[in-house]
Amino acid sequence: MINDNPLKHSFRIPSDLLNLWIRNIEKVAVDKEWRYANKTAEKLMRAEVQTIGACLELNEEELMRIRNFEQRDFLTLIGLLRRIEENPNVLRK
Repeated sequence: MINDNPLKHSFRIPSDLLNLWIRNIEKVAVDKEWRYANKTAEKLMRAEVQTIGACLELNEEELMRIRNFEQRDFLTLIGLLRRIEENPNVLRK
């Protein structure tokens, strides 16, 4: 089921991280998923989603309309955002 609420309603990402470049989501990827995190970030950038905050303004339906953005990308993104929420200091280094 597609959630029509923006991701910002599901994740509490500190405001000082919202202007970070979207490629920063790769920093929280574990070894085996780094490749998927990288591809997900590239797809977001091609869609002109340049920051973590801009990504959080989108809902699942909007993300799925991004060219070549698939369910795996969505699930990867959700996992990365969850890790950032749980440990925001990993992006403050």
